[in-house]
Amino acid sequence: MPEVFANTTPLQYLHRLGRLDLLREFYGRIVVPVAVADELEAGRSLGARVPELTAFPWIEIRHAPEPATAFPRFIHRGEAEVLALALDGPLVIIDDLMARAHAQALGLRCTGTLGVILRAKREQRISAVVPMLAQLHAEGFRIAPSTLADVLRLAGE
Repeated sequence: MPEVFANTTPLQYLHRLGRLDLLREFYGRIVVPVAVADELEAGRSLGARVPELTAFPWIEIRHAPEPATAFPRFIHRGEAEVLALALDGPLVIIDDLMARAHAQALGLRCTGTLGVILRAKREQRISAVVPMLAQLHAEGFRIAPSTLADVLRLAGE
């Protein structure tokens, strides 16, 4: 399987759902830039429930190359490193809308936390998305009402 590159938020929230395993099942190897690993570690030091990446042998932490061009200011360091690593990759797993738009402008395919959940439903690894969406909401994951409606429609719920 080709490498897939993940940002902080999908790793954090799929971990909180107890479904980080979906990334391994769907994509095999996940590459995470050092900046994302640092963000997760900083969160852990503040008491956030985030995955310990070194506990997952299928997650590789990698230094990102310096991008050939500067990323826009609205792209945070972790997102920029994910995009820099993924320039030759097939897929990035990223939630931030502006970062996703920039990734798509670079010709990258994107999915995010909700896309992984929808794929899990489509492939019958979960029976319903509504409980997962409710848990995400309880964890502070923000979903625009129109996006929520789209996800429920796509899930057939």
